Amino acid sequence: MQVISTIDLSYENQLIKKEFFARFSALYDSNQLTESPVLDELESRLAEACGTRYCSLTGAGTMALQLAASALGIGPGDEVVVPANSFLASAVAMHHAGAKVVLADVDPLSWNLSPETVAKVITPATKAICLVHLYGNVADPADFAEFGVPVIEDASHAFSGTLRGRKVGSLGDIAGFSAGPIKGFGGLGHAGFISYDNEAWRPYLKAYINNGQTARHYAATLGHNYRIDPVNALFLQCKLEQWEHLTARRKENLHILDRALDEAGIQHQRRLPEGDAALWVYVVRVDAAIRDRVVERLREECGIETLVQYTYTINQQPIWAQMAANDPQVPVSEGLTREVFSLPIHAGISSGDAERIARDVVGVVKSN
Repeated sequence: MQVISTIDLSYENQLIKKEFFARFSALYDSNQLTESPVLDELESRLAEACGTRYCSLTGAGTMALQLAASALGIGPGDEVVVPANSFLASAVAMHHAGAKVVLADVDPLSWNLSPETVAKVITPATKAICLVHLYGNVADPADFAEFGVPVIEDASHAFSGTLRGRKVGSLGDIAGFSAGPIKGFGGLGHAGFISYDNEAWRPYLKAYINNGQTARHYAATLGHNYRIDPVNALFLQCKLEQWEHLTARRKENLHILDRALDEAGIQHQRRLPEGDAALWVYVVRVDAAIRDRVVERLREECGIETLVQYTYTINQQPIWAQMAANDPQVPVSEGLTREVFSLPIHAGISSGDAERIARDVVGVVKSN
């Protein structure tokens, strides 16, 4: 029985291997392994891909989100609203920017941040909302305009998603992306980037990422070494050139799963009709009483590996007390930790594989 993994980079890595190794050879011989024109080239291409004027590369997505908050002037005494059912880095990044974190609950269908629950936790200290495009499902910043604070897009899962013709990364005031190896748009190692239009932020971000230096060995501000290396940037550049093809394969798998699960009445993440999601994984919701049994049967009987994301809400993490600005009431988010699991839709899955996944998921769920 062929095992289908939720995360499998084999297809896309082999697709770009020849081109990457050819370019890597030239980069290796150039000795430009910390500074290289490839960095500026990738920033320019990613800005275009996000529909923004600028992009700043970082060494990880958490760094990107922290710097997005810092660029907005967020610091000690400020609060940032974050959804409770995201990866903990969404909150940790705001904490490292100096803010206290306020958790809000999510919509029971889209599983993205709910304006109704945000309204309950907004205070005069709220200086931003961190809007997570969870699993690549595009959320709408316009839904939060009434609160009058900037929106930071946590686009870690959602590279190339769109809403009403605009691209993820250009929907809010500033966006942070993860390009870690297992993400939809993933690098050779950990990586991230920030997309934005405000020209005034560019020199600050450029300096901060490079130990605060505004000139060689001259630091005008306190910063960190948040740089990405040229080898990883080169890998991302090669992947970006194949992104249209890789995305098309993912979307074909997504549509196959949609059709089968909708016909069977199995709940999956609701997407905005005017949006085009860039799903990283395909997430299904079942009764908590059968979730773990379904996951086990899919693995043991069908050879389909799944993931459970996320097993804890942010307020259930031991570190929550160090970041907390509220005592969150987030029943939807907490319920999702017991009810959802992720199916593979990566580009390495053929349409036949996707049909098999859909058939087996329907069969196992219906028989439990």
